[in-house]
Order: sequence, then structure tokens, then C-alpha cells
Amino acid sequence: MIGNSNNSPFQYLNRMERFTALLTDVRYCFAGKAHRMSRENITLMIDDIVHDEHIFYMVFFMGAYYAVKKENRTKSQIVESIDAMKDLMGWEKEGIQDKVTLVYGLDFSKIDLTKEEANPIEEFSTLIKLFYDKRKSIKNFIHKRPFYKDILDPLPHATLYVCVLLGKVADFFRSTEKRFDWEQMSDIMEDVFESLLEWISIVAGLTYYHLKNKLGTKEQVSDLLDALKDINGYKKHRKLGDPAEPLNFSELKRDLDKSSVKQIDFEIGEGCPSVVSYNDKNRRHELQNAEDLVIEDEKIKILFNYPLSTEVTLEFENIGGFTRMDVFRCIYEGYKKIYDEEEEDAGDPGSAPNLLNRGESEGRYGIWGPYISELYIEQIFYNETTKTISMFIGS
Repeated sequence: MIGNSNNSPFQYLNRMERFTALLTDVRYCFAGKAHRMSRENITLMIDDIVHDEHIFYMVFFMGAYYAVKKENRTKSQIVESIDAMKDLMGWEKEGIQDKVTLVYGLDFSKIDLTKEEANPIEEFSTLIKLFYDKRKSIKNFIHKRPFYKDILDPLPHATLYVCVLLGKVADFFRSTEKRFDWEQMSDIMEDVFESLLEWISIVAGLTYYHLKNKLGTKEQVSDLLDALKDINGYKKHRKLGDPAEPLNFSELKRDLDKSSVKQIDFEIGEGCPSVVSYNDKNRRHELQNAEDLVIEDEKIKILFNYPLSTEVTLEFENIGGFTRMDVFRCIYEGYKKIYDEEEEDAGDPGSAPNLLNRGESEGRYGIWGPYISELYIEQIFYNETTKTISMFIGS
């Protein structure tokens, strides 16, 4: 949603900074200050954020959660999580509010774009103090305003809170939300900026410095994991391969089908299907809503990156689009091809030393960790723009 073209002043900003710069116009509107966009354009912009951004943040933080738990699939995914957290910090060079103020005025002369990153130990120390200062207020966020108890889930799910509250703002501009007044809308925007986005930046920053520089005591890392659990909307800590919890999108559920990235529900019985269960005729027919058409496109790509050192994208074609069972078949056929070709290249490496896991092989994909029989399909996302499926695979 938030573009970054070469002709845009936003090219100098990371994702969180662009996100905040756009929302500054909404805040100015409620504060009675000069703002650039009309109410109609503000509403459209908020709709885009609500529909698209939460998906990206959810994916970013989910990857970070498993990275901090040391349950990553590949080394490249650790790097991806570090880069994603840097995008969500919004302050690795300047304080987020100061930088957004400068950027919003389009005055780049005051920004030192070549400034080197601050000392990681000092940054982590500052962030951890902020983290403990703000943690209690986030856990009790729904009590901050009397009307929050009616519209927010008790779970301190910061990214979801942002989208639910922004959805109310958009409805207010459309005159479909009549329960709240102008002052309450102003309060919402203040809380989004001063509490929720700041918290997301703090957690992202701590995660960034922990993953990149191995910083944090055992207790601090445990508290960080708790915060990531909450941001992901998990009621309790999870391991890769655990049955997926239903993601709580609350009132946003009805809007997800409009997003360019959508989640495809994928369960057998009450849990995640293993990849090879497709090959079991009786087991695969337990797939829930197997014949639902979930992708209308007839040609798609699937990204396979776990447990591969070298990720690969494979193309699939199906006349009339893809049902849930078709997607299951393609995932199985893709993994079967990858594992077969790896064995042709390098054979079976056997178990890793002192572990039950498969050792790393030196074929074209560099498979490491689990065998194909140990892979579980946790979550599936389809990008309708790129026509690409991405997955969270557990083992």
C-alpha cells in the first residue's frame, strides 16, 4: 500500500516512517491544523492501510517471533526478520516524531541520510528502558478510553488495535460511525501515534538489535518474546508445527478479501496438515472445505524457502483456478520435486550430529533440518498482485 517510488519524498523513509508520515495528515485534520488531503482521500488512504498493512506487519512480526525463539527455517529468514524489524523501527537514524516532522515538511536538508547507525548497545539499553516503561500501559490499553472496551479485544494486540481504530476513523469520515464525536477521533489518533506506533517501534527495535547483535539478558529476551506473542495475537506461546490459532482480525475480517494479500485457511481436522498427507488418499480428503475455489487465477507461483538454503519459486497452472485441494496438491508436488532433485544431487545426508533432524545436504537447494515427512503447512498467503503463494511451514 505505502509506495516508495523514485519521484516520491518518501523514498528516504522506511516502512514505519512512511506509514507515520501519511497518518500525520489524519492527525492534523482532527487537530484543526492544515492538512494536504481531502477527507475523501484520507478515507481511501486509511482503507488501504486497514486492508493491507496489518497483513504485512503480521507476517513481519510472526517471522520475528520464531527468529527470537530460534526456530527459523533458513539463515536467510533471520536476515529477512532483521531487515523487516529495521523497517518497523522507524528510528534507527532519528527519533520517529522528529524525522516525520521534517519529512512531512519535505525539508531533507536537516536530515543526515549518511549518518551511521548508533551504537547498538546504547540503542538497546535505551529501548529496553522504554519497553519496561510502556509495557504496562499497552497491556491495559483498552482501559485508556471508556469506549475502547466496546471495540477492542482484551488481548494487547497492538497492530490489530491500530487497524481497528483507524477503521473507526474511516467510518467516521464516511458518516457510517455515529457513536463517536470529533474529540474522540482526535483521542484515537493521539493514542495511535503516542502509544501503539511507538510500542510497535520499540518492540521492533529490540528485536532488531537482539537478532543482529545478540543483545539482551535471558529475562529481557523472555519479556520480548511475550511482547511478540501479544503483537501476533497469540493467547499462549506457540512452536512451529502447533495447530494454528485462528487469527483474530475482529471487525477487519470482512475486509480482508479486498486486500492484495489474503490468507487461505488450511486445516485437516483441528490442526495443520503435513505436506505428505496429500499422498494419503483418506487423510487428504479430511481437508476442510477442500473444493472451495480459493484462487481464481489459472497460473500461479509458489515460493518454497523452508528448509532450503536456496529458495525457489515454482509455477503451476490449473484450468478454472485453484481449489483448496488443488493448492494442497501443488504444495506437495513442489516439495516432492525439491526433495527428489536434492537426493539426486547429493543423496541422503542422514541425521545431523547429536540430533534427530536431517543433516544439511549439498544439492541445488541445500536442504537442512527436517525430512519432507516432517513438514507441516501452518499458514498460506496469496498475493493477488504477484500471483504468488507464500507459506509458513513448520516441522
